[in-house]
Amino acid sequence: MIEPTPSKDVPEIIQKFRDELNEEIEEAIEDHEFKMTKIGIITLIVFVGFIFLFIKI
Repeated sequence: MIEPTPSKDVPEIIQKFRDELNEEIEEAIEDHEFKMTKIGIITLIVFVGFIFLFIKI
């Protein structure tokens, strides 16, 4: 059975939860930005490659 948390500890527990959640969100955002940058660079390389092929032909 879960014991109730004493009321004086609740703000600390909430703050700890918020801090952990904020860290996870920041990490997820950084991972997403990295993936989007990688996709953008690959798309740019492919686009430039196609332009080069059409000019060369």
